[in-house]
Amino acid sequence: MVQRQDVLDYLKYLKTPLDIADPKAWKPEEIKVLKSYQKLAPELFKDLKADNCLSFSEVFPVQSPQAIDEMRGKDDRLVKSTWMTTNIANNLLKSGKIFGAEGQWFILLSLYQCECEQIKSFFLDSIKKVNKRLPPKKRERLKSFVTLGPMIRILKNYKKGKYVSLFSEVDVDLRNAVAHFAYEFSDDEIEYAGKKISTLGLVFKFRKVSALVAILFGNKLKAFAAEFEQLAKRMSWI
Repeated sequence: MVQRQDVLDYLKYLKTPLDIADPKAWKPEEIKVLKSYQKLAPELFKDLKADNCLSFSEVFPVQSPQAIDEMRGKDDRLVKSTWMTTNIANNLLKSGKIFGAEGQWFILLSLYQCECEQIKSFFLDSIKKVNKRLPPKKRERLKSFVTLGPMIRILKNYKKGKYVSLFSEVDVDLRNAVAHFAYEFSDDEIEYAGKKISTLGLVFKFRKVSALVAILFGNKLKAFAAEFEQLAKRMSWI
């Protein structure tokens, strides 16, 4: 059973700005990117909320004390997953011999694809509404099942391109190449869709996208801290 203190602790978490840019875990150039993500992500969800593209019931579909444990558990698992996957990238980076094996490339590419799919899942409930907010010439012709490519284009065009840099490391061509096995290995780079990426470039791209997943998830919840507090008071949880 969820106790009053559990609700208060969770409310404190929702009201506290997210900061994962630990200098012990990230390189200085990565920290600069992460701080940009941490600035833009709250603004994105604030805009989505203000434009009625995202609602409290979509973010907290189960409005009960048990939902606190469920959401807090999901958040903990996602943060742990972020550290685990970035550690995989770090370990791959430490040995030049590992990159001689296509299997190690495949592991990293598969993880990158999974992170892109996770990002897509965060916006499935809102992307069609966001699309309608765009100028007619910028709108996408969406099918019933929204794929990553149109979704990222919509998000980059939202608010006159304000969030382009937030999704700059979400490489749709790379994700699609992995999904369809449409890439080729060479000694120290991968070729896909007429592009090339080095081993080091892929590692850093993956690390930044992994961080973006955690930042987006946390800030999507935090955008509704006030609504959650109102619900908690109304239901006499606090």
